Amino acid sequence: MKTNLKTPSTQGTTGTLTAHVNNPQAIPADHDYVGDPDRMLMLQVGGEFRMHSTQVTGPTPNQNLGFDFRMLSASVPADGVERSYIFPQDASSHYWAYENGGSQPYEATSGQLRLALHPNERAVGSFDFVGQAGTKSVTVTNGKFDLLGFTTSQSIRQGAPVQGVGSFNGTFVGGPASPQFNAQQVSIQRFDLGGVPVYYDVQGRVIEAFPQRDTFVSILVDEGATGQTFDLATSTEARVSFFDFPDHGFAYAIAGTLTFTSKPDSGRAVGTLSCTFRKNSEPTFTFTGTFDITA
Repeated sequence: MKTNLKTPSTQGTTGTLTAHVNNPQAIPADHDYVGDPDRMLMLQVGGEFRMHSTQVTGPTPNQNLGFDFRMLSASVPADGVERSYIFPQDASSHYWAYENGGSQPYEATSGQLRLALHPNERAVGSFDFVGQAGTKSVTVTNGKFDLLGFTTSQSIRQGAPVQGVGSFNGTFVGGPASPQFNAQQVSIQRFDLGGVPVYYDVQGRVIEAFPQRDTFVSILVDEGATGQTFDLATSTEARVSFFDFPDHGFAYAIAGTLTFTSKPDSGRAVGTLSCTFRKNSEPTFTFTGTFDITA
């Protein structure tokens, strides 16, 4: 059984982010965080400089840990000089914990971020903070990061999978995306990365130019997966994710049904999808749609 389904990074940001986290609410309390290489984001959006990192720790949608950082872009000149940013006065940060089967954000209430942004879009630095969620707290120490490249619409599009032919259409209720999803780009890709079972990525992508926005729905399913219908709340052979740039990032299907009448092993993926997405503790939103894609 797999514990994680991932595709290579298509976001334009590469690098590392690590930290030690002491969270008395989690079991075990101490965790050495290592961000997944394909889940790094560094952006300049709406006058803000942002960094995001995620570590997937298990097979269910909520089993993700993460960090996010935000500060005014004007306070982060690309001159290679290291500067210190005090939480929460100069910058904001959250640690996203997995507790009791759900996601819990902890807001940095003290500590600091040390950051040098270089002209070649490389951000290097360190951080430590105490995070609060009501009466609960976590302590983050020895945080380090070395990221290269801003995530942009162009970098996402350049990294998009080889295009197939067909359709991927549906409707969102709630969430950040436009209600109607009619993919302009579709694809089927097979991944054999080692360490996890071989799997397929069936993907639809909507590209909006004004304002720039990229919305993906991605169905990941094991090669040779059993049956035609998958319960997305419990399946270890199929997983569905949502990605919206620049504002939302990743969300994952926590419930719903995926049904194939033709699985991607055959070179053609045909079926229906009805699911509920959630990003961390944010409100859920739903998607209902159909797909018919040939590689």
